[in-house]
Amino acid sequence: MKKKSIIKFGLGGVALIVIVFLLVQVLSKIQRKDKIEQQLSDLPNVELKDLDGQSINLKDISYAEALAIFYINTECGICHDQMNEIKQIINDENLPQIVFVSGEDLEVIKNYKENDTIFNHPKIQLVHDYTEHFVIEYDIRSTPHILIYDKAGNLIINQKGFLRADKLLEVFNE
Repeated sequence: MKKKSIIKFGLGGVALIVIVFLLVQVLSKIQRKDKIEQQLSDLPNVELKDLDGQSINLKDISYAEALAIFYINTECGICHDQMNEIKQIINDENLPQIVFVSGEDLEVIKNYKENDTIFNHPKIQLVHDYTEHFVIEYDIRSTPHILIYDKAGNLIINQKGFLRADKLLEVFNE
């Protein structure tokens, strides 16, 4: 009898340890998510580079209009769909300043830019996350990942995945 009690007690202890471990993991993830949301509430303070190697800090971008940041991958089908969606509204007077960010190899990004006319628009640019600081610090896990800021630099939208063009314009028409 004693042996069965010891085994039950041991299994109960292991189960308790596993439950506590899982709770700590969940709480840690919630705290990380809250920290990222707080960091993103204003324009991110992260250094990127344009495709000529010049430093750009998103925090320092000062436009008299809103800013939409799209983290993309050049091989991502949904990212291509997102760009096609933006092309539908490219001539709208309420089009915000748009920055596409990619952490891929610089030559891949340059080639991508050369082959897509969307980057000929003066309000649209493609920049390089050369240190992958943006993707790591702000926990970007999928593409496209969209951050939209109002004229004051306050976060309006933090969305993983595709955003319809009419929704994008709706945000800026408000």
